[in-house]
Parts: sequence; C-alpha cells; structure tokens
Amino acid sequence: MKADSLKKLVMIIAIMACFSGLFAQKGLFNIRYEMTAQEVDEVLARASFYPRESENNAVKYYSDMSLTVSAIMVFFHPDSGKVVGWFVKYLPDLGGMNYHLIIDRIQNMHGTKNHMDEDTNQLIWFLTDVRTLHVMFGPDGSLTALYYDSFYSDLFSFGSPSEAEMSD
Repeated sequence: MKADSLKKLVMIIAIMACFSGLFAQKGLFNIRYEMTAQEVDEVLARASFYPRESENNAVKYYSDMSLTVSAIMVFFHPDSGKVVGWFVKYLPDLGGMNYHLIIDRIQNMHGTKNHMDEDTNQLIWFLTDVRTLHVMFGPDGSLTALYYDSFYSDLFSFGSPSEAEMSD
C-alpha cells in the first residue's frame, strides 16, 4: 500500500512539474503568453510604453521615457487575439554593464540554463518544447530579446525591423 501511495505522489509531482511550465511564461516587461491586447496595454502602460503602430498581427509599443528600450513589438494570434510572442529592442551602445544587468534579469526570470548557438550567435532559453527566448545583438549593435512560439512561426515573419521602424 505504501508503494502505491508513493507512486501516486511521484506521478502527481511529475504532472505538476509539466504543467508549471505552461503557466510560468511571464517574461520581460511582465508580458505573458496568452495575455489579451488590453492586458498587454495595461502592463506596458505601467512601464510608460504605449501602442503607436500595428501591422498584421503585431503591435509596436514605444516610450518617450525609457533610457534603455527602443521599442517592444507584441505578436497576437489572429483568431484569439492573445499573445503568442514578443520582441524587445534595446537601444544600441548601452554598454557592457547594462547588457550584463539585462542578462541577469533574464536569468533570474528563466534560470541560468541556456544554450549558446554559435552559428547564429544567440543565447536561447528553452521555456517549453515550443516556446523559446532568443537573446542576440541586432545589426545596429542593439541587444534584442525575442519570445518565440514555434507553433505560430508564421506570425513571426516580420523580417528584420529597420532602424526607422524600431527606433524612437
């Protein structure tokens, strides 16, 4: 009887561990997968970011007060209108200490276990089997962070945002 109870307990813990990853997907700027556009607007307004542009299934948020972030682009599912990913573009030339602080914050949120992809020169956190966080430097030298969901890869085909698109 004791062995059966122990097996059940181990099974419950294993199931809870699997599902915890689905709910713990809050990332930079307190954005979460599955948020509505209104929830994103409210969360980003607290950080002084407001929507200024939209295209297809993405909304671009800008701030006149941020000293570190150029823009945030949030990708929404076309049917449900819920968040499937987001892209944060930091200002170029923030300096090594600021980059270190950003990476520390990401590690505090998502853990220190990540993968360095040498071919693409990006740090990748595997959040679930389909959700990842990609941190890399853009062509202009700015640090970028992309919360990606491979299940909706077609929604992320925004190309490489130009300097004009993602800057103040």
